[in-house]
Amino acid sequence: MESTLILNTTSITNVIQNETAKVYTKPFNEAAVIVSASILLPLMVIGVIGNLLTIIVISTSRCLSSVFNQFILSLCVSDLLSALISPLFLYRRTWGYDDWQIPSFFCKLYWATDMWTSYVTALHILLFAIIRLISIRWPHIYTKIKIQHARMLIPCLWLLAFLTGFIPFAWWYNSGKRRRNTDDMDARWPACTLEPEWAEQYSSYQSVAFPLFFYVPTVSIISLTIAIGIMLTRRRNERNEKLQKQIPAGAESKIKKSGRKERQAIIQLSMIAGSFMLGYIPFTAYEISGMHISSKTTADERFWWKFGMSVYICLRFSETLNPVFYNLATPKIRNETCRVVKSALIVLCKCCRKINVRKPSIGSTSSSGNDDALPPLRELVYTNASHTNHGMIINDES
Repeated sequence: MESTLILNTTSITNVIQNETAKVYTKPFNEAAVIVSASILLPLMVIGVIGNLLTIIVISTSRCLSSVFNQFILSLCVSDLLSALISPLFLYRRTWGYDDWQIPSFFCKLYWATDMWTSYVTALHILLFAIIRLISIRWPHIYTKIKIQHARMLIPCLWLLAFLTGFIPFAWWYNSGKRRRNTDDMDARWPACTLEPEWAEQYSSYQSVAFPLFFYVPTVSIISLTIAIGIMLTRRRNERNEKLQKQIPAGAESKIKKSGRKERQAIIQLSMIAGSFMLGYIPFTAYEISGMHISSKTTADERFWWKFGMSVYICLRFSETLNPVFYNLATPKIRNETCRVVKSALIVLCKCCRKINVRKPSIGSTSSSGNDDALPPLRELVYTNASHTNHGMIINDES
């Protein structure tokens, strides 16, 4: 009887110790939430404004109608979607980490759209680099590529990414309550994450899709950028030799103009490729390592939380920089952006001026009897106004 009591006591003690060892604590604190929000939310605002402005500029300016600008326009749409869903990532990693209180639809929407736009971005930049190489190495072939061809190809890329990225992730990912004090696979995962029953399929999918949509495009983009840089360097040397020789009148300006276009081309491609690698190389490293390395201690969980948040900040930062790079590398886009911004500011100033002019009410000025409050309105009336039987209507034509 005594030995049985000792065994029972020992068993209870072991259970208590095991449960104590599995006590769950969040891998982040309030300070980490504040820092993350203060970085991601401004990046979202800047990304939305920058990409939306670039979309308006390219789609409304006739001088920007080119094959390359069609790809830039589509890339801006992809980055705009990524910026719009970024608050869902912040919620998933902070306030909704343990308890996803909004509808599960938004969990699926985040993952599906995030992977969809990631695939779209990789495919676009790869084709952008290929077409840039063709335009430099085989210009006679490039002249046969029309804007209509780009407009037909781009929707195909979006459809391919939708079928291979959006649909699988919308199916596999969901929100739910995770059993934190157990040894389940998803015990320490966020509430909005991969469903454990799809872990094997996701691992197989990852081994095929990630190399196809991330690794191969990344290596190809780097190789193409280096190849284009080498070709342009050789052309520049040949151009300098021609300038040193006697050349016909007027040919020098054409040679220099060709050199400026080539420099702009390599700068544009380098910026776009560099921004892509800044965001997606850490992203793929995090996704692959996360499926093969498990968290065993609280320190591990904190490391993976910081790693995941840092990776996403890099991704958002790279996508926020893209509109800036487009304007810095392309003078035409920069000039058209300035024109659109100036036009918008002029319209805004006119609207504000009209609001300020119409703001004083006739009743308040007549009842007060104080002429000191009237000079601004009188001045406008005598300079630019039309009188009616019931009052004065100010017509500001400026």
